Parts: sequence; C-alpha cells; structure tokens
Amino acid sequence: WEGRHLELWMAEVAEALLPGGVEGSTADDCKDLGNKALAGGKLEDAIYLYTLGLKKREGCHILHSNRSAALAKKGDFVSALDDADACVRIKPDWARGHGRRGAALEGRELLGDALAAY
Repeated sequence: WEGRHLELWMAEVAEALLPGGVEGSTADDCKDLGNKALAGGKLEDAIYLYTLGLKKREGCHILHSNRSAALAKKGDFVSALDDADACVRIKPDWARGHGRRGAALEGRELLGDALAAY
C-alpha cells in the first residue's frame, strides 16, 4: 500500500470513523482520532488525520505540534521541523512547540540548535 492507494484507504477509514464523516467532522474530531492513531503507533493514519484537521482549521498550533510528533516518530525530521516551526510561529509562548522543534532538530543531528530550541 503506497501513494494514492494508501491515501484512498485512509480516506475511507476516516469517513467511517470520524463523527459526521470526513466532510461533517470538525478539526477537534480529526485531532482526537489522530491522537488515538498516534498512541496506537499508526503513524500514517495520525499524519493523515492531523493534515485533515489542518484543512478544517488552518493555523492550529496543536495540530501542527501533533503532526510534528507523528512525523518525528516516523523519522521524517525535515517535515517534523516544518510543523514545529509553524507551531512556534503561531504560538511562540507555547513550550510544547519549542520541544517539538528541539526533537526535530535532534533527529536531524543538529544538536546545538536542538539544545537552543529546548
């Protein structure tokens, strides 16, 4: 399962599991189901759901933060850093965003930058 097939399958799963389906669900519904997927180690599902949530509520620092965590667990530290940076830009006083940024930088082996972020 790769590419478009995986995306279609995840959309079908999201349609079945989200209250109101994909169209009728809220960003919070997507976040909540994404959190369950992340806790269960279903990283691709979590990333998909957080992305869907961001389409419903652009600029949500929590969704960027959660997607950053999922991307980092997947080993995609470049994308994790992009989301962590977005989170920090949106809500600079939120410590968790800086922690996500530090973790992504650490994953990229930029240890000095990671230490500064933490």
